[in-house]
Amino acid sequence: MVQTIHVVSHTHWDREWYRPFQVFRARLVDLVDALLDLLETTPEYRAFHLDGQTALLEDYLEIRPEQAPRLQRLIAEGRVLIGPWYTQPDEFLVSGEALVRNLLRGRRVALAYGGCMDLGYLPDMFGHTGQMPQILAGFGFPAAILFRGITVDQVPSAFVWRGVDGTALLTLKLPDDTAYSNFFYGLQTTLAAEGPIDWDAAGRQLAQLREESEAVAVCEHLLWMDGVDHVWANPKIPALIEYANRTLDGAQVVHSTLPGFVEAVRAAAPDLTEQVGELRHANRAWRLQALLANVASSHIRLKQANHDVQILLERIAEPLSSMAWLHGGAYPRAFLDLAWKTLLQNHAHDSICGCSVDQVHRDMRYRFDQIALVGGIVRDRALNVLAAATDTAFVAPGDTAFIVCNPSAYARTGTVLVDVPLGAEPAGSLRVYDSAGHAVERQVLGVTARSPLTQKRFDIPTREERHVHRLALAGVTLPPYGVVAFGAGAAPGPRRPQGSLFAAPHAMENTFLYAAIERDGTLTLVHKPTGRIYRGLLALEDGGDCGDGWVWVPPRFDQVVLSRGRPFDLARVHDGPLVAAMRLSLRLFVPRGQEPAPHEADAARVRRADETVALPVEITLSLAAASRRLDVDVWVDNRAQNHRLRLLFPTGVATDDCLAEVAYDVVRRPIALPDSHDWREPQLGTSPHQSFVGVGDARGGLALFTAGTPEYEVVDDPPRTLAITLLRAFGRGAGEPHEYLDSQEPGPHTYRFAVYPFAGSWAEGGVVREARLWAVAPLVREVAAPEVPARGDGGLPTGRSLVSVTGTGIDVTAVKLCESRDTLLLRCVNLSEVRQQAELGAHAVVREAYRVTLAEERLAPLPVAAGGTVRLTLAPREIASVELVVDAGALGH
Repeated sequence: MVQTIHVVSHTHWDREWYRPFQVFRARLVDLVDALLDLLETTPEYRAFHLDGQTALLEDYLEIRPEQAPRLQRLIAEGRVLIGPWYTQPDEFLVSGEALVRNLLRGRRVALAYGGCMDLGYLPDMFGHTGQMPQILAGFGFPAAILFRGITVDQVPSAFVWRGVDGTALLTLKLPDDTAYSNFFYGLQTTLAAEGPIDWDAAGRQLAQLREESEAVAVCEHLLWMDGVDHVWANPKIPALIEYANRTLDGAQVVHSTLPGFVEAVRAAAPDLTEQVGELRHANRAWRLQALLANVASSHIRLKQANHDVQILLERIAEPLSSMAWLHGGAYPRAFLDLAWKTLLQNHAHDSICGCSVDQVHRDMRYRFDQIALVGGIVRDRALNVLAAATDTAFVAPGDTAFIVCNPSAYARTGTVLVDVPLGAEPAGSLRVYDSAGHAVERQVLGVTARSPLTQKRFDIPTREERHVHRLALAGVTLPPYGVVAFGAGAAPGPRRPQGSLFAAPHAMENTFLYAAIERDGTLTLVHKPTGRIYRGLLALEDGGDCGDGWVWVPPRFDQVVLSRGRPFDLARVHDGPLVAAMRLSLRLFVPRGQEPAPHEADAARVRRADETVALPVEITLSLAAASRRLDVDVWVDNRAQNHRLRLLFPTGVATDDCLAEVAYDVVRRPIALPDSHDWREPQLGTSPHQSFVGVGDARGGLALFTAGTPEYEVVDDPPRTLAITLLRAFGRGAGEPHEYLDSQEPGPHTYRFAVYPFAGSWAEGGVVREARLWAVAPLVREVAAPEVPARGDGGLPTGRSLVSVTGTGIDVTAVKLCESRDTLLLRCVNLSEVRQQAELGAHAVVREAYRVTLAEERLAPLPVAAGGTVRLTLAPREIASVELVVDAGALGH
């Protein structure tokens, strides 16, 4: 049988990396200009792959709008291949929803320009999530193409990748030594030379490349990738292909495409090995195959900003807008689309990974700011609609009416913290009451005076003084995706809440937890339902880092500094029956930097400086009545360079693995590491996660909720210490030393955590529920706000859920409108280990329901039960998207 060699010409395009976006775009414009001319004048140059991301089209056409017809024609002809991504993201540092939205947008842009390459092109992601096969299959893709995360000693050039849900996907493995560039590196001297081709050298290079490709081949089809980072289409390719066809015996060399190669491999039907779950294996011995795991802690402020705006869009702005739309409000498609587009630009792997020059990450901060502003506008407008629609006729004249909205799939009960704006300080004690007129027990945690400029439609801006009361409200129940109305006014006489959650000057206690600061400055936490005691929590650990944006490298002669046993101050912040808080303050003295220079690459030559500098640290612990978690806020002023600062939680749990949330999954990872002392890239103990990590055994365990600090390690020590990286300060990368100043992370940093002990398994202990409720606080809107013309007395009853998604182990990931239809889309995933029943519905007249793909294409109609709900049975880790056709504004019963 004749061997077929597929030469695929392409460029790998980082929008921003060792040069800022605008510099790389200028090169992109020149590249595409030349590509269009080459394709139109050289028909034997068959096709060019534009790196699987459609943001490049927008970037180019902003400068060359007049070239759109030429580009569209070539795309429609299949000679320029684009999509399916909008940008090539990192799979672990963005949410599962962000991955889906990236593909949705990428395909939409591609199809608008003439066609989309529907393949899972994953050439440079730093490891792969175990749900990627299901995600790609959800868009109808027949195969994935990847490079990192698995090595040639584990799989040949093709294998079956089975996702955690069981989805099987043909997967093509690019070479370990040469990545997506085996043809380029194999013939680099020939391709890069400006003069005529040295045919003797080219012949030797082609023969060598063929031999290397055959060593890992699974069938008679070989893939030669003609391209590398930011390289132009090379006019020599047709001549080289013609020469290869004359000189390579028994081979047919064709100028091909990735879809063409995939179809050829599928038709050959080779017998393939199988890999299951996430692919995060480090590099054994090869040139380019690196996992680069420590991007999870590079430029930590960017990770925090990304977490915040993802929460804002996915779990606040979209659900609130959907709730408002169900009650007749306009759905803000354009605003949400702009916010998502801007966010996805920050999700390109060299961007969100924090491994670029400073200017790139400064540009990202601006984008994150714009997303936050747009998302805030969407949130506030939806709250205004809900406030105006909610029945608050029970509020007494002169009092303030306000709603508390719960944009979560889980009900909130117990103590709720809210910010309530009042026009003036009450003449007497502040009274809060519900729709039945019953007083709500409250504790005032603080009052902030504000006087923002506001402007009515036909008047100039004016200031209106407001006093924002930070309140803890007891005995409140907020339904899932629901709104509850309250009134606030003055009560006669002074009123002070009676009681305290302080059990001692250094300890707080409620029904579930006892939290005490010990003499060494660490936390002891007692989980009263199980009697389990966790000691030594919240110590700080500081060590050296002579690495870069990709890899943490400790100096050979390191100095590790611990906060345990250092002097500290302790003060009460809040003291009452509903909330108690105390603040621990200390100064951690660490080496100022390292010697020799920060950009020195050899760890054996680097040591930490003798001179020390003080890092001021404040750790605030908050405990609410009836809360099952302890909230932790950390403030650090970083005044040192080239170091890694971590927060330690010795769990004392005897276990061999840990759990971590990733995209649409809770994955278990082993704690023990393989012996990798002689690997090119040792397998590090650090790993990425989304919103929580934890350890557990048969009795229970300890989970840690995080907000944008995605790097963790469970140390293989007897205490099974859970370490969270607060920051990595480094001073080198692909650019010059002066371009890595911000990467030293100078100045103040703030962090949010919650410590959650649980009984039983993580599923039985409600880890996902508590993490979701912690991540999104209740939202308050004053009904008499300037944007609302009159106090709400509409048809939205207080205490009613507008959307519902229920079921054991069912996690809701999206509540929004479909991309191209005015219909409600609900997406969820079964995170449990067994099949589960899910029930989805809306407080509206539901006319029709459909199961839809991740691409939002209808699969099959679903029966609608009484009350406007549909029922599904979901396999373990199965992702389900349901479309509801409703009468917006016509609420159900």
